[in-house]
Amino acid sequence: SDAFDLSYVNEGGTMTFALSKDAFDYGVTAQGIATSIAGTEMPVPVQASAAASELAFSVPLAASPTPSDASLRFGYTDLMASDGLWSLIDPAGQVPRSPVTLLLDATAQVQIMVDLMSEQAMMADTPPAELRALNVAALELSFGDTSLTGNADMTFAPGQMPPQPVGQANLS
Repeated sequence: SDAFDLSYVNEGGTMTFALSKDAFDYGVTAQGIATSIAGTEMPVPVQASAAASELAFSVPLAASPTPSDASLRFGYTDLMASDGLWSLIDPAGQVPRSPVTLLLDATAQVQIMVDLMSEQAMMADTPPAELRALNVAALELSFGDTSLTGNADMTFAPGQMPPQPVGQANLS
């Protein structure tokens, strides 16, 4: 018979949630995270831990004649994976098993054409919203002796499908 076991614990955190006709906001943070997953259908049990994690986003929902603010923040600090998981990804052990830090902090301007919670939006043949601006305040991916950091500031003209950015992205 198939069996599955999942465990998740943390040392504390926060959760926020707000929903109105105009916007949907959600946020969750956690510190001191440990999780394990095992099952008869999995090749190896998986354990992972992190010093901290966060996910937060804000999405406009209401139609507006001017662009509306949106945001996304996602991150893990000192993310570690078990040797069993690493052995699947890198069996020769060539990649350092050091903690990973990942962060994306971005804001955007979105033109909402129709209320996103309406039946009209669900039945539309065209996208109910268009991206008008994107600002990546912070992008970071680091582990071992390697890191990638960056930021970006771009605009998008109305009516472009797919959206074509004009601006700058910096990666180092």
